Amino acid sequence: MAVELLISTDESNSHELAEMIERDNSLRQQEDQKTFHEACEIIEKKYKNMANTPCMVVSSDDWHQGVIGIVASKLVEKYYRPVIMISFKDGFGSGSGRSVADFDLFAALQHTEHNLHSFGGHKYAVGLTIYQEYIDRFENELARYVADNLELEQIQPPLVIDHQIELYDVNGYLLDAVERFAPFGPENLRPVFFTRDVTVANYPYNVGRNHLKLKVLKDGITLDLIGYNLGDYLTLLKKNSIIDIAYTLEYNRFGDKSSIQGKLRDLKIKGAQA
Repeated sequence: MAVELLISTDESNSHELAEMIERDNSLRQQEDQKTFHEACEIIEKKYKNMANTPCMVVSSDDWHQGVIGIVASKLVEKYYRPVIMISFKDGFGSGSGRSVADFDLFAALQHTEHNLHSFGGHKYAVGLTIYQEYIDRFENELARYVADNLELEQIQPPLVIDHQIELYDVNGYLLDAVERFAPFGPENLRPVFFTRDVTVANYPYNVGRNHLKLKVLKDGITLDLIGYNLGDYLTLLKKNSIIDIAYTLEYNRFGDKSSIQGKLRDLKIKGAQA
């Protein structure tokens, strides 16, 4: 349909094709969100000690093979570990993996290839097929290889601030412009924004396993934030605390509704020691 749209010379037909593609893309985005949330639930239950988790291998019989690569990139962005997602059907799995900066995931698969039916890719993105009975041995050997070859400091994502903005700059126009640079992943990370002196507008709370939720306010504008694995800040934050925030922006879609959400990367409480 995309090719038909690009070569179409009939305006009516072009509109019809564009609407069909937009509808299919909306369904794909919903599938992305559903798969991402399911994968996060599996990870939260499966990996209890994140500090001792060098990589993640998650699988399901219900995931669409067409979205697991996109979702794997989102999981790397959230947990900053090499991630492999596998979709199984009748005991045979097709997988997609994404890596963190400076770690060669393809080389890791070469080391464990005796567990795989086939594989391919490059340093940061791989694909593979595997029989279900080999998945536990594959994950164990992969985890050992990653732990031996990934330095601890690489596990900590470097935080590079791209631009300082104010909350009144955060709107659909800005985020739509950012989304044009997708897909995001290693070598093409989401831009990190920085805003000074925002006020915590609600009582912060934790969700999931140590994830921080809060709302901030400045110049009459509010922004909802979630900070993955930043729940330890909860005891230090209070309503009306003044903080500096580093964050990325994304759409939070639920059904037919969407809102802008900030993904908190780091924060500094004013008056507190760094």
